[in-house]
Amino acid sequence: MREKTYSFTIEEIPIIVTKKRMKNMYLRISKEDGSVRISAPHQMSDERIYRFAKERIDWIRVYREKYLRAKEGRREVRQLSEAELKQVLQKFLGKQMQLPPMYSAIKVNGQKLYQLARKGVEVERQARPIEIYKLELLSAALPAEQIELAELDKYKFTVAVECSKGTYIRVLGEDIAAALGTCGTMSFLLRTQVGSYLLENAHTLQEIAANPVAYCAELLTAVEHLPKLVLNARQAARITNGVRTTIAGTLAGQYVLLGPQQEFLGIGKCQDEKVQAEKIFAHYQMSAEE
Repeated sequence: MREKTYSFTIEEIPIIVTKKRMKNMYLRISKEDGSVRISAPHQMSDERIYRFAKERIDWIRVYREKYLRAKEGRREVRQLSEAELKQVLQKFLGKQMQLPPMYSAIKVNGQKLYQLARKGVEVERQARPIEIYKLELLSAALPAEQIELAELDKYKFTVAVECSKGTYIRVLGEDIAAALGTCGTMSFLLRTQVGSYLLENAHTLQEIAANPVAYCAELLTAVEHLPKLVLNARQAARITNGVRTTIAGTLAGQYVLLGPQQEFLGIGKCQDEKVQAEKIFAHYQMSAEE
């Protein structure tokens, strides 16, 4: 069956539809010209395709305008001041929603986004909650004079970010550039801390390969952020063997589970004063005396 192409308009935004032999429907917004394209199976009705686009028109408008602005931004270099940059950075502190990039491992309809992106397909993604705890300007090269496009590498700044899990730093950089009325990209990323693990305490792969045992961290260092719950022998035996156990006075939440001798047993969660295992590293065996 041959491909069929037609177009329609929603709120003055032209949308081009191509029907062909395929299983799923995809929506793509061209970064080059902002054109909106939908690829759909032959058997899908035109009414359903129109409804699909209509339900996503707000998302389409935002990203179409973003790409069109980015294209226009490549024509000239906007001058920025350090004071303006610091003011914009302050706006990104705290809780917010962030849209994951197409080049990410998040799955949509069973496919990883980066696999679709490599095919030139752009699909709708759901914004995710993130939090930026710290956003500090470390250095900035912002020429006061007008520069040429070929000298864009002279325009750069470095920030230190402390953020929640799931934050995409390259998206944060693009959003900061957009808030400054221009476009930008990340050229360098250095992760300095993950939980309680610091870069200054890291070792090279060669050092670890030469003496693995010497560089092993204690298990508890991975869960230092969680409160500890010390169990008696009976509780430890029940919980580590999958039995949900009532422990009066225990607040709801996630805990590090410790045995009677403070030995690390695993991680558990409590709800309504009932504790159950989430991840067990050691099953506690009660002795005859216990």
